[in-house]
Amino acid sequence: MDSEKITPMKPPTTRTALKEIRQLRGLSNAELARIVGVSRQTIYSIEEGTFVPNTSIALQLARVLNVKVEDLFRLEAEQRGPEQVSCWVVPTRLWSPDSRYEWRA
Repeated sequence: MDSEKITPMKPPTTRTALKEIRQLRGLSNAELARIVGVSRQTIYSIEEGTFVPNTSIALQLARVLNVKVEDLFRLEAEQRGPEQVSCWVVPTRLWSPDSRYEWRA
C-alpha cells in the first residue's frame, strides 16, 4: 500500500442561473417567491449566491420554472480543463460562463 497523502476536497461553490431563467419566464422576485411559498428575500439571496436552497425549495423552483434542478444550479469546479466546460441550459440556447463557448439550440 502506498503512503500517499490524501488531501481533503474543498466544498464546491454552487452557481445558479435562477435570475436569468426567472427573467426569461417574465416573473419578478416577488411573484416567484409567492408561487414557491418563500420570501422575496429568499429568491434574491439564492440569485446572489449567498443562500443555497434545500432540496425541497430547489425542486419547487425547477417545477415552477419548468426546468431541471441541474438547469438552475451547478457546482463550480475548482480547476477547469478543456474537458470540464460547464454550461447552463436555457430554454432557447446553451450558455457557457466562458464566452469562448456559446452554442445555439
